[in-house]
Amino acid sequence: MKKRIFAYSLKSLGCLLRALPVAVLITVSSLSAIAQQTIFYNLSGTDKDHTVQWDFFCTKGQNSGKWTKIAVPSNWELQGFGGYTYGNGYNIPKEGRSNEQGIYKYAFTASRQWKNKRVFIVFEGVMTDAEVKINGQFAGPVHQGGFYQFRYDITNLINYTDSNRLEVTVSKQSSNKSVNRAEREGDFWALAGIFRPVYLEIVPETFISKVAIDAKANGAFKLIVSIGNGKKGDKLEVQIKEINGTNVGKPFTTDASLTAVTIQNQFQQIKTWNPERPHLYQVVLSLKRNGKVLHTIKQRFGFRTAELRPGDGFYVNDVKVIFKGVDRHSAWPETGRTLSREISIMDVKLMKEMNMNAVRMSHYPPDQHFLDVCDSLGLFVLDELTGWQAAYDTIVGRKLVKELVERDVNHPSIVMWANGNERGWNEALDNDFKLYDPQNRLVYHPQERFNGTDTKHYPDYNYVVNSTLYGNEVFFPTEFMHGLYDGGHGAGLQDFWELMIKHPYAAGGFLWDLADEGMVRTDKGGSIDTDGNHGADGILGPHREKEASYYAIKEIWSPVQITMKNVPANFDGKINVENRYLYTNLNQCSFKWKLVSFPLPAQPTSQFNTNATGNCAPISLAAGEKGYLKMKLPANWKSSDALYLTAYDQNKQEIFTWSWNISSAAQVTKKALVKKGNAGAINAKDEGEQLIINNGNVSCYFTKSTGFLDKVISNNSTISLSGGPVMAASQLPLKGLTHYANDSNYVVEVSYGGEGSLSLKWIFSPGKPAKLEYVFQQKGDVDFIGLSMNYPEEKITGMRWLGRGPYRVWKNRMQGLQLGVWHKDYNNTVTGESWLYPEFKGYHANVNWVVVETKEKPFTIYCENENMFFQMLKPEKPKGATNDNNHPPFPAGNLGIMHAIPPIGTKFQAAEKMGPQSQKNMQLNYTPVLGAIWFEF
Repeated sequence: MKKRIFAYSLKSLGCLLRALPVAVLITVSSLSAIAQQTIFYNLSGTDKDHTVQWDFFCTKGQNSGKWTKIAVPSNWELQGFGGYTYGNGYNIPKEGRSNEQGIYKYAFTASRQWKNKRVFIVFEGVMTDAEVKINGQFAGPVHQGGFYQFRYDITNLINYTDSNRLEVTVSKQSSNKSVNRAEREGDFWALAGIFRPVYLEIVPETFISKVAIDAKANGAFKLIVSIGNGKKGDKLEVQIKEINGTNVGKPFTTDASLTAVTIQNQFQQIKTWNPERPHLYQVVLSLKRNGKVLHTIKQRFGFRTAELRPGDGFYVNDVKVIFKGVDRHSAWPETGRTLSREISIMDVKLMKEMNMNAVRMSHYPPDQHFLDVCDSLGLFVLDELTGWQAAYDTIVGRKLVKELVERDVNHPSIVMWANGNERGWNEALDNDFKLYDPQNRLVYHPQERFNGTDTKHYPDYNYVVNSTLYGNEVFFPTEFMHGLYDGGHGAGLQDFWELMIKHPYAAGGFLWDLADEGMVRTDKGGSIDTDGNHGADGILGPHREKEASYYAIKEIWSPVQITMKNVPANFDGKINVENRYLYTNLNQCSFKWKLVSFPLPAQPTSQFNTNATGNCAPISLAAGEKGYLKMKLPANWKSSDALYLTAYDQNKQEIFTWSWNISSAAQVTKKALVKKGNAGAINAKDEGEQLIINNGNVSCYFTKSTGFLDKVISNNSTISLSGGPVMAASQLPLKGLTHYANDSNYVVEVSYGGEGSLSLKWIFSPGKPAKLEYVFQQKGDVDFIGLSMNYPEEKITGMRWLGRGPYRVWKNRMQGLQLGVWHKDYNNTVTGESWLYPEFKGYHANVNWVVVETKEKPFTIYCENENMFFQMLKPEKPKGATNDNNHPPFPAGNLGIMHAIPPIGTKFQAAEKMGPQSQKNMQLNYTPVLGAIWFEF
């Protein structure tokens, strides 16, 4: 990699923001032209996709005991060195944790033009203890703490006549036991290495070393600047600018003779920063002596005020906010914690696509570029000092608080600091954050009632109902709806959320977590490992594959709430709407409707036809208000199958698309079931144990001792449908089977009794599919209600259906899906253990018809009832599951036509603890359930 030098004009507390686009690329020969700027000289690569090879020696484990090369930045396990350890995982006991060291060497040349300047070496992140030498001399004390940026002044260690030798000895296990407890025994992968960039920072002899900004929503501006080697008479000039360079007001100047300078000013008509309109400014600071610029930097910031109002809520810019947030690990399967700006952009966009407005750093400070993206695209951020259920000691903790806050203080996205996680806080550090933060942001303890907050982790529904009885702390669980496997997240969220936002001291909450923390195991053939049930908690897979909850959250957290459940027969084009934005009027959004017709099963496409489109009338609705959307539909709108409505935000990005049936299931079935040719007479053969009904080229085989349909032969091809239909909830004994001709039709009636009853009536009509009318009765709480049959799983190749899709559903996760004709090939995906989504197996919602594709012959099932579910096989229980919370029950049969289905729970809570939609299905007093389905063989 060709060595380049970068001159940047951006500086954060203790560190320049190297990745921002105002960077200027220069060569060594032109350094004198920009002597007043800070220069960056990269020693490593800049991210996971741009690395530099260093010499490397690993002391234990894979590829140890020899000098070789390694990519920097990287985690060495992902490069095939050492051993893997999940912090509190199953794979290795504490006494046997991998504890290798990595020894790095790298040579670089210093420019003579750096003489008479200060040279700092900066490490953005090293896991865990780092001993740094330049030309055989220690650069400073060993740094302890894996997630923090640190630097050494190496001005006096640099050799300008020969190459310089950088040596870094990295110890995976810290010599400080509190660092190991806080960082390396947590519920996440405990990796090692120089995993973030390393570079030199070259500044003038007199320089601006740190900047901390407090810019309030009312335009009040406060700047604290640290000066290195200043002299009497030095001046500091400050100019606020728009990001495009336009001046905001006039420059102002203050004396800069002291090591720390505080400057204040007041600005009028500023634009505030918030996640819906993340307006950013930049401040240009020029350090001058006798009119000559010695050093100049730029720093991005935003005007915004963040404050907790005890017994009320959390406010940003005088608006009570509701955090729609998620917890995020910094992880990528092939590169561990070494990421890139592109991944940061992808993750923030995915969050915003889910209509989130906040993210909690869990459980450590992220890459700088992630915070930059949160600033520019708009997310509230809760930044965090590491401490997973164990805290740093006070000595090392104070150093790390300083490094955390000085690096991140100027990001307007950050509205709170977290001191550790789940008892992992050292209370002696609580007051240290404000030493470096002029905004004096709130410090909280995740999971604890502390400092006016209640951030309880994984509350059940009853806790939320009764939480006001426990105190008046501002309530925002910083982990809830645990997303292990397919549970949590969107499942039960609607009940929780509607209750939480009614809480008098509500401030929202944070889902656990964004993406499965799966690592490629270089010691296990490249497989992705989530350490059993420890890391498979995401809304997304390790490569950001979307689970069904992604779409459920997108609807539940939509800032535009549509409450219409069905299109009424007398629909006049008016739809109730609620504005749940914090800052945005709906006059900034747009709404488009579409009338569509769906293809029939026999048609070879899944694409709908668009019959008409239009825009809703503009609406002005302030945040928090309710009103009506109005659409002007054509007079023949009822001839379409469905209505779609899409909301777009001020940036023309989709907020959500809602869809409603216009045609009933019975109408769809009638349209599809056109009488076929070959309508000969139906005959029945009673052959001992079997009853065979012949209808043209289709023969249905019933077993008389059970009443089951046990085989179908169509055009000489066998369809191995068998074992039913039976009641899904229980198998009843056969009471009787009769069969008889009825005009040109032939009827088979089967009845079952016992604890409940089931009556089946098969009607075979010439040239038509077989119709099954049914009525059954059961009572009490049941997991599911419906009919079940069997078909060999190994013969199923796919499914195509008209209904909501393409993902499966649970009783408490029905949101997020759209009406349409969908297709899926067979897969055996177990959510969180493999990532081919959408999953094939499970319950599917609002099914009008389904074509079961097989190795034998496809067959189609039509439902005349509304809101029916189709059960396609049974998902396997995750191998890492330690309970059944994430593995709801299924009927004995593997194909089902269901009126009701079960809910799903979370890692920590059974579904029954998750609210009204998460309860079992109840039938009182043997209320009859009636329905009709058709089988086209």
